[in-house]
Amino acid sequence: MSHKVLKIESLSHSYTEKSTLNKLSFSISRGDFFIIAGPNGSGKTTLLKLLAGIEKIQRGGVRIFGKNLSKYSKRELAQKVAYVPQYIPSEFPFTVFETVLQGRTPHSGILGINSEKDIGITKKAMSFTGVDRHHKKNVGKLSGGEKQRVQIARAICQEPSIIFLDEPTASLDIAHQIKIMDLMKELTKKGVTVVMVSHDINLASMYADTILLLKNGAIVTMGDADSVLKREILEKTYECKILVDINPVNKRPRINPQSMI
Repeated sequence: MSHKVLKIESLSHSYTEKSTLNKLSFSISRGDFFIIAGPNGSGKTTLLKLLAGIEKIQRGGVRIFGKNLSKYSKRELAQKVAYVPQYIPSEFPFTVFETVLQGRTPHSGILGINSEKDIGITKKAMSFTGVDRHHKKNVGKLSGGEKQRVQIARAICQEPSIIFLDEPTASLDIAHQIKIMDLMKELTKKGVTVVMVSHDINLASMYADTILLLKNGAIVTMGDADSVLKREILEKTYECKILVDINPVNKRPRINPQSMI
């Protein structure tokens, strides 16, 4: 996984006079399951949106496959990257099939007519995410976990090289969290790079190849779970007492916040 698909150079961003991100520099490899973690207000979602081209870069640079992000057209970028937001509108006037098929838009011709290939890729994406049995249902009628998988199916339908996800498991129960994370891990095995924001340090420990720990818009540390998820680092970052032991199943760090009382 030596091939770098994303290179971030001195990236800074602010919404007011206060800096949200301060001179971040790092790179992400092809097929990496890359998780951005850190306390509330550390700049995780802002960073994700900048990398995905949702927010305009103010200072510094982002290169995708060696090309400056600002040099991509919207269509060109949508053929390379897909973005899955945290919140999906409850009123969504499309069926599951129609929603997933929208992922083919960056690849369709001038007339926007979907080919047999587009239909085939849509069906494959629905099957991969397990939402094919709901293909005729309105997305608004689905559960939170199902909606999230529909959005992921639409992203997969774009056939991107990189998928960005903002807290995809935040409001889901444990079973749905694992389903989403397993799906992402499967994608990385196919060479897709997954960049995800997550509040859940234990999920990050279980699945991430690389964890980037942010605090106050700056990088605390970055690396694999063993090197990042150390008690002294986490206590300083989250400003609370934390016990770190080893998960007996996967032998990765397991994080246990301690009561302050």
